Amino acid sequence: MKHYIKKILVFVGLRNPAKGLKITGERKVEILLSYKGKKNIFVETGTNRGDTIAAMKDSFREIYSIELDPTLYNQAVAMFASARNIHLYHGDSGEKIYEVMAEVKEPALIWLDAHGSPFNLDNSPVRQELDAVFSHPVKGHDVLIDDARHFTVRDIREIKRSARSHGYDFVMDEGVFRLTK
Repeated sequence: MKHYIKKILVFVGLRNPAKGLKITGERKVEILLSYKGKKNIFVETGTNRGDTIAAMKDSFREIYSIELDPTLYNQAVAMFASARNIHLYHGDSGEKIYEVMAEVKEPALIWLDAHGSPFNLDNSPVRQELDAVFSHPVKGHDVLIDDARHFTVRDIREIKRSARSHGYDFVMDEGVFRLTK
């Protein structure tokens, strides 16, 4: 009976369908690589410990990643010092994403994973990050946003509405928002 009630709440928009859904780092990498296609550029917000970069470094010609925390940023700089195809940026991803996107000259796979806590669009850079992608002169980017479980139903509706208004399909699966052209 509980499961049925939850399904109804999701259907009418009163409950986040990804609530409680957390996937492993390995599964996230599988999902990301499934969207690579012919893309040679990977853009990430939220470098954290650099695990995603490490997993992607041999699959993309250029990798751009933004980290707010100075300690994590410096660790990533040290970790990837010899990698010429990895470009690390320190700062607020909602602002730095414009600098990164200015370097992107072809469709990219974009992984938005720099969220505040608690997660919602009002205290997260996701809105600005999406604005940078949607206003970018190059079209055809695939955008994946991690941690759907933390966004409110209102946030999900806003992301979906914004994606669709810019010609992107919107799917939420395995706790990841997937915006594709």
